[in-house]
Amino acid sequence: MQTTLAMPVETEGKGLHTGLRAIARLLPAKAGSGFVFRRTDLPGQPEVKADLDHVTATERGTIVSKGPASAATIEHLLGALYGMGVDNAIVELSGPEVPIQDGSGRAWVDLIARAGLVTLDKPRVYFRISTPFSTADGAKRFSAAPASELKIRYRIDYGHPQLGAQEAGWPGKDGGEFAGQVASARTFCFEHEIEAMRKHGLIKGGDKECALVIGESGLLNGPLRFPDEFARHKMLDFFGDLSLLGSRVLGSFDIEKGGHHFHVEALKALRRNETRSDVMAQTDTTVLMDINDIQAHIPHRFPFLLIDRITGMELKKSVVGLKNVSANEWFFQGHFPGHPIMPGVLIVEGMAQCGGVLIVKSYPELVGKLTYFISIDNVRFRRPVVPGDTLRYEVTVEKVKGPVSKLKGLAYVGSELATEAEFMCMVVEKGKV
Repeated sequence: MQTTLAMPVETEGKGLHTGLRAIARLLPAKAGSGFVFRRTDLPGQPEVKADLDHVTATERGTIVSKGPASAATIEHLLGALYGMGVDNAIVELSGPEVPIQDGSGRAWVDLIARAGLVTLDKPRVYFRISTPFSTADGAKRFSAAPASELKIRYRIDYGHPQLGAQEAGWPGKDGGEFAGQVASARTFCFEHEIEAMRKHGLIKGGDKECALVIGESGLLNGPLRFPDEFARHKMLDFFGDLSLLGSRVLGSFDIEKGGHHFHVEALKALRRNETRSDVMAQTDTTVLMDINDIQAHIPHRFPFLLIDRITGMELKKSVVGLKNVSANEWFFQGHFPGHPIMPGVLIVEGMAQCGGVLIVKSYPELVGKLTYFISIDNVRFRRPVVPGDTLRYEVTVEKVKGPVSKLKGLAYVGSELATEAEFMCMVVEKGKV
């Protein structure tokens, strides 16, 4: 079952990059909330959810933003929340940046332990790695594979005389192990980087109390808490960035020479890959719809309703729908009799119907209006669809301008791409063209 904090707790400190002091107050949150930052210092106390879709910067830290609300250097706090088994929390922040404390997640773990956890009335939804995935950017490497628990192997090699290759791992043990073995590892930088970062407006609040500093002759402010503290801290950073997927994760990760930007881009690519595998990340924007729900949002009916159910939806962004292709379909009576193949134009129509459901579901004021095609481009038919196949439509919104939406559709049978197309549609009142 999902968890949240048992009571509010707070702490205060300065931001690493802004140097500004802020109070961070951790509050209980309802099931399905995830992690939300609330800026109490801004008019109206605007909020931003900590997820991949709200990441706006990744230079020396992860920043999420939505309108006037933003929260910077969130990774250590998020890593502590995730590692300690918290699923939902509101973080009230009286400034633009999360306090850096001692540069690790230890202060946050202590705060979470003081608050305690309570169990909520809804089960956890897991993001499960279903197929092996890998990506790279130069020397940076990221791979993920199916596993029954969370496993992480993190390697670094800076080629520095005082910091060579290190490796750390997470075996998927309980929160206490996380607190002792991961959360206490501190952030670090090289002495020669400090001046350049200051010129870029960074580390205004940085000092030897909140980061390890490595000079040409060795560590300037020891001792280390672990022989491999640098690799352990990179793993803490990854815990924080991993939480941006919006749910608990089951899978095995192998990462080399990563950083916040690489983490975020790799996790976005992983999410896209898992969506194609019909294992869509379940977030609080996910909607499941049966045939009755579908018919309440679009006017199509048998025999021209070409979706059986919606299995995933991220409002205003993407939708996944299924169509079971039966031997009794009406179109097989005249389309290649004796050698039944689903007409390609109907596959494109099915994509468009999914797109119509997404648009109307995303904008409730459009219920009762009609969605018309106005263009179809770049259609490709890759594989015939025959009786017994299950079509999986994946439609994403590429652009919305007024009543016109541009979408891209992919139709899969299993892991094979059957059809792809780009199309534009317009929402109009009934009786108008």
